[in-house]
Amino acid sequence: MKKNYLLFIAGILLLLLFASCFGYKVNITPGSAEVDRGSTIQFSANISGGTNESPPIQGVTWEVTGGSHGTSISSSGRLTVSISEMAETLTVKAKSIHHSVSSTVTVRINNPLGVTHVTVSPNTVNIIRGGTAQFSSVVHGFGNHSQNVIWSVIGGNTGTIINNTGFLTVDNEETARNLIVKATSIHGNTISGQAIATIENTIYIRDVNDVEDWIAVMRDIWEWGNDRYFQINLNGDILLPVPTGNNFGLARRVVVTIQGNGALNLSANGALIQLGDEQTLIVKNISLIGRASNNSSLVVVNSGSVFIMEENATLTGNHTSGTAGGVLVRSDGEFILDSSSIVNNTSSGSVGGVYVEGGNFLMRGEASIRGNNFTGWNGVGGVVVASDGVFTMENGSITGNNSPRSVGGVHVAERGIFVMLNGSIASNIASNGNGGGVYVSSSSSNWGTFILQNGIISGNTARDGRGGGIYFERNAFFVKYQGTITGSDTPAPLGNTATIQGDAVFRAGSPDKWRNRTAGPNDRYDEFFYEP
Repeated sequence: MKKNYLLFIAGILLLLLFASCFGYKVNITPGSAEVDRGSTIQFSANISGGTNESPPIQGVTWEVTGGSHGTSISSSGRLTVSISEMAETLTVKAKSIHHSVSSTVTVRINNPLGVTHVTVSPNTVNIIRGGTAQFSSVVHGFGNHSQNVIWSVIGGNTGTIINNTGFLTVDNEETARNLIVKATSIHGNTISGQAIATIENTIYIRDVNDVEDWIAVMRDIWEWGNDRYFQINLNGDILLPVPTGNNFGLARRVVVTIQGNGALNLSANGALIQLGDEQTLIVKNISLIGRASNNSSLVVVNSGSVFIMEENATLTGNHTSGTAGGVLVRSDGEFILDSSSIVNNTSSGSVGGVYVEGGNFLMRGEASIRGNNFTGWNGVGGVVVASDGVFTMENGSITGNNSPRSVGGVHVAERGIFVMLNGSIASNIASNGNGGGVYVSSSSSNWGTFILQNGIISGNTARDGRGGGIYFERNAFFVKYQGTITGSDTPAPLGNTATIQGDAVFRAGSPDKWRNRTAGPNDRYDEFFYEP
């Protein structure tokens, strides 16, 4: 028995020695591989070594290790990787059937954490040049994979960019018609999703040379202006028909810019420009011209609309029996006067220049409201801020406005608010009335508010009246932080003057209080402010 065992061991040793001597080896093709989950790859193997007298006998068995259920290799060497494979690498082994040799290769799994695809929302979007859009992504797959992606945009100018949160900004000069927005999973950088951003030529550019061109553009806005941008290039002076209702009809979320050289002139009684809900008009470097005899404000800004004047635009020459010669801003309307002018308008109704009726008026840059006049019995030359209206003066000037029997510059009515951050209210005249520069009303239960943050009130006149600079009724609200209100101690023409009392400030009450001398930036509005 022992002898037989020894003979068996010796045989094994001789076999190993034989294999070693003849150098058998298993060669696998390919020698390494990368595959995707859910795909297959074919391997082959041959046995090399031996001698001419003793060639190797071919034939191997196949084995795959390191993978999950569903990943397998056939007897012919075809590897199938499961769609849900979570491993980063697999080991494929080929073992000789007849010789005690084997070999292995490493197979790397692309995207090993189970990411199958990425979706991007919105899938398609229309966007204008200079516009923005927010995209989001969802990374789909198996296992605990990350939702992090790398965002990129393909096909645009260098100024068109997308940040790491998927926020796309399109260059103002973008020339591409379509952009590809791509979100790539951080796992392996091979799985991605995409969306298409179509650059709309939504700034519909129209040249307007005559009234027929104007009517054609208005018709386009009326019929399909929703959510669109229009740019009107005005060439020359055009006499416009009076619109029936709003200029832009019922179009919503429409933005229109009128620019160029020339003027829009009013041809008959009515408003030259009238805006409705969710309509925005921007006028640049042109003139809006009214009529010598009219029954309406030149511009009417209704609820929910925005009117912007910038780059030296001018609103002028409207003489009306209506509420305001220049602009009427109704409740929830908004008017921005930016380095432009409302000049030389008159009204016999309420105010020569601007009437803010529950809306908002912002004045900034080198803006001016000047030379406007009230021609009736009891009204204002420059500006009226009526109930619930807000007027914010960031800069600019309200100058040279006149009323023969009432307020020259600004009237702040009950529940109206005027905030003067900077700029000047100057050289306005109230003839036979109070408040050359500013008049603030009040009643027993409501009051107007005037806040002077900075700026200067100077050179205003209350002829045969009180309060050359400012006149306050009994319960009106006044706050002074800095700023200057000139008085009798400031030489003409910069000093405010009043024929009766209060060159600088007059407050009606029991008793009346007034101040004739200048109130400078450091003069607080307190019990020592008034002179008597």
